[in-house]
Amino acid sequence: MSYVCPPRVKVKTAARWANALAPLLYPGEQIWAFARVTRFKPTTEGIAITNQRVLGFMSIALATKHIVFSASAREIIKFDTPINLGSRKLVVTTRYGDVDFGSVRNDEVGFVRHYIEYLLEATAEVPSPAASAPLPVLNTGEPAPTNLSLRLHGAPIDDRDKKLIVDHSGPVEEPWLIIHSGGSGFLAAFEDRLLVSTDIASTQGGVRTTTVFSFVSIKTIEYIPGDVNDVIAVLTWGRRDDADLSNRLEMPKKLRDGALQNLHELRRRVSNLDGPPVSMWKPPLPPRVVAAPPPGSGLVTELQKLADLHAQGLIDDDEFKEAKRAVIAAHAK
Repeated sequence: MSYVCPPRVKVKTAARWANALAPLLYPGEQIWAFARVTRFKPTTEGIAITNQRVLGFMSIALATKHIVFSASAREIIKFDTPINLGSRKLVVTTRYGDVDFGSVRNDEVGFVRHYIEYLLEATAEVPSPAASAPLPVLNTGEPAPTNLSLRLHGAPIDDRDKKLIVDHSGPVEEPWLIIHSGGSGFLAAFEDRLLVSTDIASTQGGVRTTTVFSFVSIKTIEYIPGDVNDVIAVLTWGRRDDADLSNRLEMPKKLRDGALQNLHELRRRVSNLDGPPVSMWKPPLPPRVVAAPPPGSGLVTELQKLADLHAQGLIDDDEFKEAKRAVIAAHAK
């Protein structure tokens, strides 16, 4: 993937952004350009202009695959860079309203305008796909029409959530499943990816996060019954931060029956791609033989030394177990 950046964006920074955004791109989507922007609520650090849309993101959120703003080319009516307090803002007007991506450096305004104009020109002749029309909403319990692949369970979808789903849909595409939890968010399943939009107000002051999980990155999808609400949790191969709740959707218990039926189908589709993606696979390290500490210092002392090495990260779990067995065996003779 090739892209261009203004002079003030370092090559390493752009490469980090590109690697983090790669799992979130639609099939066939390519990044054309990066630029820095500044916005504090919500915090936005950069924009990416692709061959399909304009994305606003922040580097902290990239660890959880969080895109702050997204404006699809087919939805953009116009854009402008008005002056605000001495700096230029990038404001994109879509059919759903204005999107303020944040302040752009004065010396980079021309760069940003050039690539957004190029995006609009390149997509001007592309007919608007069916996915850009308002999504049909099915009442809970109503069977879906036979000519619709969309299945909705839960509360009716409001305009904000409709926009999120449309922005994350590819050409002539709609999710085959939506589990909508009202104010708590929703889960939308496409053929190759999962969109989770969830309200984590209880932990982060009213933040709505929207995260895209490609099927190849998903390790498992858990269903967790609760006292008040049930929870659907998406666990990925690369997930490390258990404090991050952007992968969880709280769901009223009344949705349980329909959700469980479709969750089984969702798991089946994900299991067809079971295994970590190639980009996350690393060749195994050559085996190391960890010698046990010399005898004579006492079993407890030697085990403590091994525990210290393990705590410091100098030996891994398998090496620690191997050395511990060797120490115990030596003292058993």
